[in-house]
Amino acid sequence: MSRNRIILLCILSNLLVGNGFLFINIVNPNYVLMLCMSLVCTLTYLYIFKKVSFYKWNKFFLLLFSIFTCYFIMITGNTLSFITIMPFGSTFSEVCFNLFTSLVTSVIGSLLLSWFALGFGVFNMIWFILYIKCQK
Repeated sequence: MSRNRIILLCILSNLLVGNGFLFINIVNPNYVLMLCMSLVCTLTYLYIFKKVSFYKWNKFFLLLFSIFTCYFIMITGNTLSFITIMPFGSTFSEVCFNLFTSLVTSVIGSLLLSWFALGFGVFNMIWFILYIKCQK
């Protein structure tokens, strides 16, 4: 398998599972959250595969990196979705309060879904290992 195909499959599998998990709430799915999480996920993995040199890492550090990447995507995507739904013309104090609130709720949501980040971190470690093997 080529490196570009591994990158594409990693991003598509993350988007499919992540958006599928968010779409479970059929009555009222949060499309803004899906869009922000998809954007952050795509940009994060493109950056990781192109710029981060994880070729000499052992499997334990690769697993920790993969899990923390999932947490980063969850927190950043949630924060971005809270910021995008903020009304225009807000005062500076409202913006600061909403930013603080979005960060707190993002961290709490990530802690509640830590089982998802752990499981998906292990799954993404497989993509990192396949990418490393294609480099050799």
